[in-house]
Amino acid sequence: SALAHDLKSPLAIIKANMANLREGLLGPLDPRQKEMAGLCSGVADRTASILMDLIKTYSPGEHAREPMISRFDLRELAEEQLQEIRVVAKTKDLVLRSSFFKSPLPVDADRPMIARAVHNLLSNAIKYTRPQGEIWLRSSGIEGFAQLEISNTGDPIPEAALEKIFESYERLNLSAEGEGLGLAITRAIVESHHGKVWAESGPGLPNRFLMLLPLAN
Repeated sequence: SALAHDLKSPLAIIKANMANLREGLLGPLDPRQKEMAGLCSGVADRTASILMDLIKTYSPGEHAREPMISRFDLRELAEEQLQEIRVVAKTKDLVLRSSFFKSPLPVDADRPMIARAVHNLLSNAIKYTRPQGEIWLRSSGIEGFAQLEISNTGDPIPEAALEKIFESYERLNLSAEGEGLGLAITRAIVESHHGKVWAESGPGLPNRFLMLLPLAN
């Protein structure tokens, strides 16, 4: 709780300076620079939301906030998260590809929480894909559910680990960055929305992470 609270101040400085950039107070920006400044502002806003959740969860007498349910297009959210992660993928010379469902995929859910889950899955794929590899993001509608599939060309996941990797502090590669919490958080978020997330892998096949959420009535 204390750590999350201390991070609020530097994050506020980042947000303020990004706002100044977008408004042209620090000089004119070309359209691409404005787009990237807006993207960074969105990431900062989501990070601030995560910090507030941590503070509420771990402060004495406080409780984790209830999901704020709204209706949104999961396909659109996935496209946004893919755009955000492109800069990170570029540092590893990874190819990001996408194939999105032609129709909207409306879901009733907490948008920031689902964005966090999708971001975690994409970050995980980038972490375990070797340089010059490929990552695919696909969306589809299946029997009353909206489905996202994130696949990558990383090393196969052992069958015994396909379930275990969704447990807290579990990592396939101990030298990889992180503490092994991303997939556990993702599963908790998805299951709290009556959905499901799982992994599939095999020799000669891409690693696939699939997420299902009920379509809105």
